[in-house]
Amino acid sequence: MTGEVNVSSIKNKMNTIEGMFKKGEKDFDKISLTGTKSTFTATLILPKEVEAPKNLQVEAKGLGDCFEVSDTKVNGQKITVTFKLKEGMTDYKKLKDAVLSTGGKDNTLSVTVSGLKLKDFDKITNGEKFTIKGEVKGEFSSVAKEGDTIKKFDFKWTGNQSKEGKDVEAKDDSTIQYTIMVSKPVQLTLGGDLLVKLANENYDTEHDSIYPVDKEDFLTFDGKLDVSSIKKQIQSLKDDFDKNNNNTSNEITTKDVKSEFIAELTVPEGLEIPKDLKATLTENNLFKVESTVVDGNKITVKMTLKNENYTKFTDLYTDVTSVSDILDLEIPNIKVKDTAKGNLTVNGKVTGTFIGSATTKDLNTKVFNYKWTATQIKDGKDFTQSEDDNDSINLTVNLPQELTLGGDILIGDDTEHNDLHEVKRGENLEYTGRLDVSSIKNQIKLLKENYKGNSDAIKTENIKSEFIAELTIPEGLEIPKDLKATLTENNLFEIKNGDVKRDKNKIIVKMTLKNANYTKFSDLYTDVISVPDTLDLKVKNIKVKDDVKSNDKLTVIGKVIGKFTGVATNESSKKEVYNFKWTAEQIEDGKDFLIKDQKDNKTIQYTVIVKKENQVPSPIPNPDENPNENPNENPDENPNENPEDKPSANKKQKLVKTNISQSSILLVLASGALISFVKKKKK
Repeated sequence: MTGEVNVSSIKNKMNTIEGMFKKGEKDFDKISLTGTKSTFTATLILPKEVEAPKNLQVEAKGLGDCFEVSDTKVNGQKITVTFKLKEGMTDYKKLKDAVLSTGGKDNTLSVTVSGLKLKDFDKITNGEKFTIKGEVKGEFSSVAKEGDTIKKFDFKWTGNQSKEGKDVEAKDDSTIQYTIMVSKPVQLTLGGDLLVKLANENYDTEHDSIYPVDKEDFLTFDGKLDVSSIKKQIQSLKDDFDKNNNNTSNEITTKDVKSEFIAELTVPEGLEIPKDLKATLTENNLFKVESTVVDGNKITVKMTLKNENYTKFTDLYTDVTSVSDILDLEIPNIKVKDTAKGNLTVNGKVTGTFIGSATTKDLNTKVFNYKWTATQIKDGKDFTQSEDDNDSINLTVNLPQELTLGGDILIGDDTEHNDLHEVKRGENLEYTGRLDVSSIKNQIKLLKENYKGNSDAIKTENIKSEFIAELTIPEGLEIPKDLKATLTENNLFEIKNGDVKRDKNKIIVKMTLKNANYTKFSDLYTDVISVPDTLDLKVKNIKVKDDVKSNDKLTVIGKVIGKFTGVATNESSKKEVYNFKWTAEQIEDGKDFLIKDQKDNKTIQYTVIVKKENQVPSPIPNPDENPNENPNENPDENPNENPEDKPSANKKQKLVKTNISQSSILLVLASGALISFVKKKKK
């Protein structure tokens, strides 16, 4: 409660003193003051239904250099605040400067008393009125002397109600009073819900099953609020005004209209709130996001009115009714920590208020006061929430159960465990990625065994599964333009058109379920069990480049991840959520020869080595430029195999030349190459 005093009349009294001494401003300090005293008291008289706090809190403004609070006290229903003149007013100049410093530009001195409250609020009738009265009294006395002139001043004053602030309930023009009317808020319950999504996926309310997420995922949460009941309330106000005031709602003025929403989102330990968090609200003409504050694991978003000064009911009505029935508050970039495990439950809360007053043309005032809280809508209730809790707004995300599958890379039947695989330049290779899926088959067997009752009666929905295989190809190998991949024939997985892709030096293959709509557990079980224990993914025509060097080692690295999600419902309508994640690691028997002794290295890789090829000998640069152009066309077909005389070295050379067949000479001439030497034929 604040009381205000206009001090302009006190300032005007100073002119009276100046007139008595007939001195100009430059001589004010020659007027001495003695025995200068001034006090005034402000009193609030409370009705019996209002009580003051035990520890009274008083704030005074506009005292300037003139006054200070000297005493505050509570006596029954009276609160009295006393002010006194500050010490040191020994001449008129000091006094006038001090008086002129009070009240500020608008000459207002104010006193605010905080902590007043109604007694027995629950017993008070809504609309009941109580009047708080105020009194202001003051006095000033001093003896002024200038030369032989001595004057004694003694002023007193009493505060009267200002015309512009007069209480509409006042019975006269002088009594200072303020009437309050009890306005108990109308309690409203708004429907609320939490939804979540990954990236550009659709929002999921997590009602039928836990929402599956993975480590390092970024989530966007959506808080939905049904504000249709607020719109109905303001429509009711308009209808009441029009009914009782001859359709004059367009002439109603409004005052002190305030409204806000406070939304809180509490996230568990496994989720991380971004430092630059920014919340966004459905575009509308009424509310805006005022602030977003992070305190530990709690996000608090405050929403307030865009228009802070509604003076016409029609403007307020138009903006409220234009709002969509559902408001969405989006909170993005909530990260799943890499240490997260199991179920993570996010809790949401929403509270709000809407207050103000509306006054008709004939000065009939109606106060509107609403307070609301949000509770969970039935269709969006958290899948994990207990049956007896239908109000809490929760949403649970689930980290997958992680399994490890054995993996290997082969070329043909060679797993490259005992030695590096040799290849030639230009050779086309077929790589096989092998995956042991027996543990997946064992898992579904375990699921079946754990069901009580008839497993054939179990229904399934939202069954999804996929494998993503990556091969990282080194620089010395070339990926074909018409890249293709094949998978072991089976009843469960397939490679669809467009699911074999290249990303720079990576080959990425996605394998998904052939049946996109499993509705019976028995069908799913049959197809999973029918799959061979090992699946082979083959990629052909990976070429060894022609420019690789001998003994170059070229390592292909493989990576396989997979997931399996869905919901199963048994005969008693009990639901079970599937959420598995698979990661492949190298089996020991097939470990790359380069890392076979590294026990902790589980990288799936395969290394080939470019083998050294024999070089073709180069021709002699300067052969005999003038061979015998006319060799004997009819050489002795039966030369003496045992000649009596051995030919000399020169004769031997000539004999060799003459014994070369004509066809050999023609071949040499045709090829453009000359023979440097020949062996002697033994006849």
